[in-house]
Amino acid sequence: MGATVAFAAWPERPVHLVVPYSPGGPNDILARVLAERLAPALGQPVVVENRAGASGNIAMEQVARSRADGYTLVLPAMAYVVNPWLFATVPYRLEDFVPIALVARGPLVLVVGTGSTDKTLSGLIDHARSRPGTLRYGSGGNGSSPHLAAELFRFESRIDIAHIPYKGTNDVLPDLMNGSIEMAILSPLVVEQQVRAGRLRALGVTSARRLSSWPDVPAIAEAVPGYRMEGWYALLAPAGTPPDILERLSHESTAALSTSEVKLRLASQGMQAASESAAQAADFLRAESARWQKVLRAAGIVPQ
Repeated sequence: MGATVAFAAWPERPVHLVVPYSPGGPNDILARVLAERLAPALGQPVVVENRAGASGNIAMEQVARSRADGYTLVLPAMAYVVNPWLFATVPYRLEDFVPIALVARGPLVLVVGTGSTDKTLSGLIDHARSRPGTLRYGSGGNGSSPHLAAELFRFESRIDIAHIPYKGTNDVLPDLMNGSIEMAILSPLVVEQQVRAGRLRALGVTSARRLSSWPDVPAIAEAVPGYRMEGWYALLAPAGTPPDILERLSHESTAALSTSEVKLRLASQGMQAASESAAQAADFLRAESARWQKVLRAAGIVPQ
């Protein structure tokens, strides 16, 4: 009876959706698309809050310590499962959260500034090999999808490039465009406008094959056989959130992501709305944690 009452009463006030990175990045964009759809379905505002810093750990700690009442959610990317393998200590455990849904998946795009002398991916690799350790790449922080994609690229192409972590993915763009850093592997959601405007040059996508939305951009695998990387974004709640609230959030999130409008918005940016159930999302996140532990060890990346 108590669960039925809780389900009927919730939500009675705004729901807060925490984004672990600064505004303008893919997590932020996806959170706002999702919030726009969830608010009318829930009958309450869904307020997006950006809590950037410490590679996402600040936001994850905040949500882990929040009341498990359905009013505080978080939308992290890969850093959620990677940070425990990347840092000596993190202020949360994977078990502090329960998945509601996977929101989206999608490849990233390797970009350079249009002032770069590197016109092709093979040219960039040759450049990096001729000047070991001097080419710098930016990311939204240690453990972020752009960081891992670049480290996988570094490892599999056997080059030496230097990592410059930023507070958020969107903060990378100004330095990339003015030449302060040489390259980055970022979400299409972040770079598409700058590429179309001629401020950035796309050299490769991290999918196994070229994207239909970016047909002139080769897959990195064409120059580095076997390379493949797919970013993802998940909607989580604090562990202990009542099952009826989780069920409703999962239902409404899946419904929002299944609309043709949302699918088209994401597809235009090289993203795919995810459709896994909460249970499937939990299995996926456990598998991703194990996968990236192995990748980080193979690449020689140790906890800091």
